Amino acid sequence: IVAFEFEQDQHGSLTPRAIGMRSSEGEYVAFPEPFECEGLVEVWLKRMARHTQWTIEARLAGALETLEETGKEELVRGEECAQVTGLLFRVLFTHQVNQAFDMMAQ
Repeated sequence: IVAFEFEQDQHGSLTPRAIGMRSSEGEYVAFPEPFECEGLVEVWLKRMARHTQWTIEARLAGALETLEETGKEELVRGEECAQVTGLLFRVLFTHQVNQAFDMMAQ
């Protein structure tokens, strides 16, 4: 994560509500729910780490659903970020390799 995107108020000023995150490659991932960056920085940074993890988990579940409904090509061409798509493919590949080893063992 290189930067967080913050909500703007009616005057265009940034608020302490983070609405998404951006990677060094320029990919943007919106948070399913805004995150309040208020209080002690040590406290909210720890909560922010969990919030970003929760966001990626939610996106991963959505990507798996897309994969099951439309297939690999649509997932790759879709709106999902590369990190989530890559992770999903690595998990599926590992699962398939484990299945192959299980079949060989039988």
